[in-house]
This record gives sequence, C-alpha cells and structure tokens, in this order.
Amino acid sequence: MDENQGTSTAESSPGGAVPSSPSELIEMIGDRCDLSLEVDYRSQTLASPDGTIRVEAQGTLRQSADPEYTADSDNANCVDRPLQTLNRQITIDKPEGKERIVRDDYDQGYVIFQPRSFSADSSYLISEITVGYSGGDAATYTSIIDIAANKELENIVPCRSEDIDDTPNQNLLGFTNNSEVVFDCLYRACLGSFE
Repeated sequence: MDENQGTSTAESSPGGAVPSSPSELIEMIGDRCDLSLEVDYRSQTLASPDGTIRVEAQGTLRQSADPEYTADSDNANCVDRPLQTLNRQITIDKPEGKERIVRDDYDQGYVIFQPRSFSADSSYLISEITVGYSGGDAATYTSIIDIAANKELENIVPCRSEDIDDTPNQNLLGFTNNSEVVFDCLYRACLGSFE
C-alpha cells in the first residue's frame, strides 16, 4: 500500500448509506429496466497520512423504470434507461471543522466518487470518479482536491488514447511527490502532474 494512501474505515452512516465499491453499487442496482429505485451510497472514509484529515463522499443513484419493459422482458436491450446521480457531496473533516464540496446533480448516469490517496503533506487528495452513462458506456476519471482551499481543482485524464471512441481507463499507483502522481494506463505507466 502506498504510504500516502492513509487508512480506510467502513463506518456506518446516517440514512442507511453504506460504503460500497463502484462495482458493488452497480451490481446492487442491477440491470432491471422495469424497476425504479434509489440507492444512497457513501465511499469509505480515507484518513490523511498524519491522521488529522478524513474525507468521504456520498450521493444518491436513481434509476427510473422504463414503461416499455416488464419483469418478464428481455432486459439485455435496456441501455437507455434514465440514470441519475443526486445529492453529490464530498465531506472534508479537518481539525478546524467539516467542509463540504457540493456538486450539481448529474442526469446522464451514475457518478461514484472514491477518495484514493493523499499527498505526503496531506495538502492534496486524488480521487477516482467512476461514471456509468445512461447509454451503457462507463469511464473512470481522476479528480484532484486542494484540501486547504476545500475545492476540486480539476479532473485529469492521464491515460489518453488515439482512438476517439475509447473511454478513459487508468489506475492510480500513487504520489511521487506532493504535486506529481503516477498512473497505470493499460499495461504502461504514465506520469501526471498538476499545479
């Protein structure tokens, strides 16, 4: 484990949301087009290397039933079901108090935010954003949060493809210094930096 990743805990939270991985959430929701449902999610809590900062994310994933489908329908062709993400927020718990970064609702699919790694000095947080689009595609993006400013700096796509139809796919390997991170891009390592 990267020493900058801190520690994760799986505490329960108000409202019945429990920590789940993106794949567990998608599996829990399933691919039934005839069901309308909402699932509250909460990421695991990630603690900074020095233990003074804790970060978690939460939101609500909503699927609306497609009236053309019933429980007996072949759901394999149900790729255009309406998917939404509501109440997206990131909570940063610091010694001086809690701060929240609230994101707009997203009506094009599911957005699942997972804090992944702190810089050694705990000033930046790298997080993974998994998006399951309503049309059936999925992608993984990387987000950088400035902890002192309590704001998301940018989403980066370190693993780019020449094929315009490819969706981003990268795996965070860790920080090399306080403003540089390394990703694995489908069998090759690449370096990403930010200001």
